[in-house]
Amino acid sequence: ERLLSKRKSGKEIEYLIKWKGWPMSSCTWEPALHLSKELIKLYKKPPQLSEKEIASASNGFYLALAQILTSCLYPIIGRIYLDSRGQGKADDFPLKMKAYLGNSPKHFVVHAGKRLQAPKMPLEMVSLTMNTKACSEENLPT
Repeated sequence: ERLLSKRKSGKEIEYLIKWKGWPMSSCTWEPALHLSKELIKLYKKPPQLSEKEIASASNGFYLALAQILTSCLYPIIGRIYLDSRGQGKADDFPLKMKAYLGNSPKHFVVHAGKRLQAPKMPLEMVSLTMNTKACSEENLPT
């Protein structure tokens, strides 16, 4: 099991659990009283990764991101937008990244010949924001 999120429901604290071996659609909110203290402790203070583990994960993320950006025909080097007067903006690195817990979009399933709205599933997501900076023909970024 893995705890994904925490919420307060009335006076109780609940945790969203991703059950081992089950799909994300099977995640459930469970009261803290039903969970082991060790599992809650791991949620509150995740284990520290070694530099090698961080480097490996960031390299894998970079390769996946590069593949996504190139598949969208987005040059990794960045873009420059200038108007007719030579003034504009340029993409600036690094990207801003924020992890968050979202929900799947609304979707429907057919059950017993009827179209029913399927339950939303929690999704672990990453938001990427590209910074921009002012530039002109005279001071193009390198």
